[in-house]
Amino acid sequence: MESGGQNGPLRTPSGSSASGSHRGYVVSWRLAGRRVVVVGGGEVAEQKVAGLLDSGAELVVVAPDVVPRLARLAETGALAWLRRPVRDDDVVGAALVVATTGDPAVNVQVGDAARRAGALVNAVDDPLNCDVTIPAVVRRGPATVAVTTDGVSPAAARFLRERLDAWLPVELGAVVTEAGGARVELRRIGRYRYDYEIWRDRFFEPAFTALAAGAGPDAIAELARRFLAEFDGPGDPVSETGG
Repeated sequence: MESGGQNGPLRTPSGSSASGSHRGYVVSWRLAGRRVVVVGGGEVAEQKVAGLLDSGAELVVVAPDVVPRLARLAETGALAWLRRPVRDDDVVGAALVVATTGDPAVNVQVGDAARRAGALVNAVDDPLNCDVTIPAVVRRGPATVAVTTDGVSPAAARFLRERLDAWLPVELGAVVTEAGGARVELRRIGRYRYDYEIWRDRFFEPAFTALAAGAGPDAIAELARRFLAEFDGPGDPVSETGG
């Protein structure tokens, strides 16, 4: 981050120094049924919308013109398209506002209006105008792996995402799905406890070894069945953390 010269350090909207003394806190935000406004209609807006489509959010794009994919999504009802320049009242009721106009002055205007309306702001390539940054993600079934640089280098985040996407097996989703099913079944029969070492040693490590050897979903399902049969049953409960 650059310093603010004679006027002192630049400040983020939250009041922390732009020098990076504070780190972002990464969360997975449930946006289903909540209004998300994307301002701008270019390729960057298309990328942001693509990442939001599965969230269940009420998507609104505000721009005089949009790229073809966004127009098609508007035609199918996947999002609402307001075909005009953004107005301050467009962000009223939004949980999140994403500014992708490429015009710093417009992005600041959008950010200020959004904060007055109680929304959080992501302004592309403008970390000082961001309340949140949007990670680069790799998805495998229920599993999402997120990479963020806190806005320092979006290119670095994309590079790391591409490396992770190439490294993580496609079948990882089946592993996570089977683990979730085993957890539900163990809870149903009263034998569940959170013991990370057991899950790691008896299911996840064998599952990753099997994937490395070319195993498919059927083999992972069989591992899950054996894991269920051999699970030790209730013991001292340990609190679960994470997702």
